[in-house]
Amino acid sequence: MTISVEGKELALLEGMEISGKSDLVNDGKTINSQLDYSLNSLKVQNQDLGSGKLTLKSRPD
Repeated sequence: MTISVEGKELALLEGMEISGKSDLVNDGKTINSQLDYSLNSLKVQNQDLGSGKLTLKSRPD
């Protein structure tokens, strides 16, 4: 995905992936969930800022 401002390329994001999963807890009233984000390459104004991963989890207390 390319982000441009006034016709000039500002950022380039390559290899974006999002995956998610959810599970019903044994009590049947709560759901555990997880979202995984990954990015293979981020370039801002032609400078390579590398790659990254982020995981968000939701679990009952």
